[in-house]
Amino acid sequence: MAQPVTLSGGGTHTCQILPSGTYCWGSNSNGQVGDGTQTDRSSPVTVLSTGVVAVATGGMHSCALLGVGAVVCWGQNGAGQLGDSTLAQRSTPGSVSGMSSGTVQIAAGSNHTCALMSGGGIKCWGQNTYGQLGDNTAERRSTAVRMKRNDGSPAPASRASCQWSLTQKRMPGCSRMRRTAALIRARSAAGSCPGTALQRSCRCASAAPGRDRKSTRLNS
Repeated sequence: MAQPVTLSGGGTHTCQILPSGTYCWGSNSNGQVGDGTQTDRSSPVTVLSTGVVAVATGGMHSCALLGVGAVVCWGQNGAGQLGDSTLAQRSTPGSVSGMSSGTVQIAAGSNHTCALMSGGGIKCWGQNTYGQLGDNTAERRSTAVRMKRNDGSPAPASRASCQWSLTQKRMPGCSRMRRTAALIRARSAAGSCPGTALQRSCRCASAAPGRDRKSTRLNS
């Protein structure tokens, strides 16, 4: 068999991505192998033939990240870890509600799943007994919810998003930040930058040599 592109081991099953497709094997009592059965597999079986860029395996569920940025999951779903707005287990991949695009990375815990979004935010779903979804509750979620800060507001992507906006525009100094005000405000509205609704502070990504980096406030 060809060298795996990526490999992930769950509680009692394993999945891998090869150039020819995505394969899983192991315990399949909850459909976590994803071949449409509940028959244990001692050798790899095909789950998805194309389009998968990452795979994550939990205790008894599995998820795959597709090239278009969508997430699909299968297996046990008693805590909503498949994210399809139900608690019904699946033996074949099913779409995660509200996660059809924009995902860049996925991770699976024992009974929950999280995704890193292209804007820098994090969304999670599934078991939440210990607050593992990061939404300031202990309620399980069968659909993706955004991770929040301690004050209950959505967690920002971090200042890296602001810096990325500036460097993408190749702005050489803080004095020219206002030229990207519209872009920064758009990212701020999406939770990418800290601040109030009308004013956001983003660190200058490329201060001039010998000049201290500073924060410049952008007004609407």
